[in-house]
Amino acid sequence: GWLVVDAEATTLRKQRIIADGQYVVRVDDGDTLACSSDGQRLLLDRLDRAFALVDVVVVSDYGYGACPDSLIARMVQLRTARPVPLVVDSKQLRRFTTAGATIVSPNHLGARLL
Repeated sequence: GWLVVDAEATTLRKQRIIADGQYVVRVDDGDTLACSSDGQRLLLDRLDRAFALVDVVVVSDYGYGACPDSLIARMVQLRTARPVPLVVDSKQLRRFTTAGATIVSPNHLGARLL
C-alpha cells in the first residue's frame, strides 16, 4: 500500500460549531508535530516507489507536519533525474523554493508573502 501510518503522529482535527445556520466557533484538537523518524523513512520510501510511476507530482501541504523538509529534498533529487511537472498548494510556499515547482497555488496572502 501507499498509505503511511505513523502511531507517533496525530492528525489535526478541526470541528466547526454552527448555531442557527451561522458559524460560531472552531475547535482544533491534536497537534501539528512532524512524523517520527520511522514515519519519515516510510514516507520517503513510498515517494521513491511512487515517483517512478507518475506523470506529475501534486503536493497539498497545510503545514501540519506531513510534508517534512526531507520529503521536499528527495523530490528535488528525483525531479533532477526525471523532471516531471510539480504542482504545489501550500500554506508555506517558501519551503518549496528549491523544488522548482511548475505551478503553485497560493491564496492572496501566500502570493504576497512569496
